[in-house]
Order: sequence, then structure tokens, then C-alpha cells
Amino acid sequence: MTSDAQLELALRSKLAAPEAKAALAERLLAGKASKQTVAIARQLVLQSRGRSVRESLREAARIVAAQYGQTVATVITAMPLPAEQAERLRASLAAKYGDLKLNEVVDPSILGGLRVQIGDDVIDGSVASRLTELRLQLAG
Repeated sequence: MTSDAQLELALRSKLAAPEAKAALAERLLAGKASKQTVAIARQLVLQSRGRSVRESLREAARIVAAQYGQTVATVITAMPLPAEQAERLRASLAAKYGDLKLNEVVDPSILGGLRVQIGDDVIDGSVASRLTELRLQLAG
């Protein structure tokens, strides 16, 4: 699912009916995710309990992966990774973290590079974070 602040706002809005938000999530995932994934996403949108949809989906993915003995690596890129590059990244991360599944998220706001989160570990090689570091160095 593409990371988008406006989409998250639409899904968290108290003004929209829960069924309308669930229908939006279903339309976005149609043909891109399994029926089970769509059902989980729908339920998380309907019963968000004030939590971020993004965080709820991340936690659900972690739980499902754990049931299958896998770890989830969330990889955020500005553009989709080519299949061979994604596989090289997965193999490289698997050497350190064991069997894992990549959850790819496209977020143009990171500008370039990538950000990887595996559990509590974060590897941030995004252009946006480098620019932020540079701004802090110049300001300090």
C-alpha cells in the first residue's frame, strides 16, 4: 500500500462513515492482496480504536509472519524496487535476521534511498533523513 498522509487522514477521519472507509481500503487492495489480507485490513479500519491504520497493519503483518516463523522487514522507498533488487535486499537482510518477508511501501516523500524497519531496528538511508541531518548540522 502506498504511504500517503491524505489517505491515512481519510481512513482516520471521524467525519466519514466506518463502512465508507472500509470500502475505500477494499478498493485500494483489490487485486493487490489476498482475500485474507483484505479482510484483515477491512476489520482494522472498522475497529481502529484510535490507532493509526499504518501501525495497525504493520502489527497485523508482524503477528501473521510470526505465526509462519518469519520476520517482516518493512522497506520504504520513493519508487517501487525492481524484483531483482528487492530479492537481493531480502537475501542480504535474511543473512542477519533469518527468514523474512519484505513489506514494500512506496513513499515519495523520502525522495530517494530507502528506509528499512525490522522490529525495533531501523536502517535509514533515505535522502530525506540525510537532508534533515544536514540541516541540523548547519543549524548547530
